[in-house]
Amino acid sequence: MNDFDDTDHRLRDLLTSEVDTQPTWEAREFLEPALVTGQKRLRRRRWAISLGAAAAVSAGALGVSLALDLEAETQREIPLAGAYQSPSTPFEWANSLKALDAPQLITAVDSRVRINGRDIATEADDVGLVGGIPGGAVVLLERRIEGRLGTRYAIVTTQGQVRELPQLAGATQNAVISPDFSSVAYSSHIVSLVDGSVVTDMPQEANILLGWNSEGIVYTHGDGKVSIWSPGSDPVEVDGRVGDGDPKSRFSVVAEGTCSTIQHVTNGRTAEVYRNCDPTHDLITVSPDGRYGITAELVSVDSATGETFPLAGEFSDFPIAQRPIAWSNNSTFSFVVSQDLEPYAPAVLVTCHLATRECTKLDAELTLGSDADYQISPTA
Repeated sequence: MNDFDDTDHRLRDLLTSEVDTQPTWEAREFLEPALVTGQKRLRRRRWAISLGAAAAVSAGALGVSLALDLEAETQREIPLAGAYQSPSTPFEWANSLKALDAPQLITAVDSRVRINGRDIATEADDVGLVGGIPGGAVVLLERRIEGRLGTRYAIVTTQGQVRELPQLAGATQNAVISPDFSSVAYSSHIVSLVDGSVVTDMPQEANILLGWNSEGIVYTHGDGKVSIWSPGSDPVEVDGRVGDGDPKSRFSVVAEGTCSTIQHVTNGRTAEVYRNCDPTHDLITVSPDGRYGITAELVSVDSATGETFPLAGEFSDFPIAQRPIAWSNNSTFSFVVSQDLEPYAPAVLVTCHLATRECTKLDAELTLGSDADYQISPTA
């Protein structure tokens, strides 16, 4: 395998060359894991409102005093003119954020892929986003043919071109990209992203590919066992579970009863980095370097010190973050908040910056797709 610089150079040359943009399709069954999880029903929060001196009325002039019955007010929910209205849903909170340009992200909605601000239409009925590579992205193209689902992995370039990858037999339900962006694994095979050839086969039939980090491909097989395998070596069975995290990282979040832990895997052995047993702050993801855990309520947890910080301020009493969560680097992550989980629902792309402890929104009007989905991935 070539080193990263050589692979990157060859890959960029390949992606910018003239390619056939018309996919060919063969119908076959393919089960893809859901990319967006259901959002918990949120209860409405009531906020205390105080009246300033400017709204006071002189008792001497009117001979009356103004009293506000807070209990009655919360029952009637009568808005006060000029009073500050705090967000009452995650979508309202997201819309209230300061608007900034988001980090370089790749998005996929229905049959469209957006890379570096450019919308790229495909011939597919739907597109599944695998991840970014230099000069483009790896996607799963889906097309319905006579009532059956035809699928094909492909490369979409920033120039709008589409290059199909080989269609291979196998029961693996997803794909992962190598850390050096030279290869992609799917259907229990390793395929070159430089020339599209099959590099090698995995030693075991994989069920789900959990990630591809510096130690190799992490995957489930058999009756739920987890192993790590790197081309040219023997697979190593992991002595524990692997949870949610960046697919290129050795760190993940694992739920254990009422607790959630940050752990990393080395040579098949899992080691706990941080344990959280506060039921109101269940961790859902961890930064690629394992430093920061994030809860659904957008509370960041420093795994080194245990320090917590509510990124959503007083609104951090409610679950906000929705999967998938894309980490652009060790301190920046993004996710989409929608008004509801219905097709074409209004949505906001939120980016949280741990370095400055603030969240911002992308200044653009977004909607979910026809399947109530909106996929995001960092660029390479």
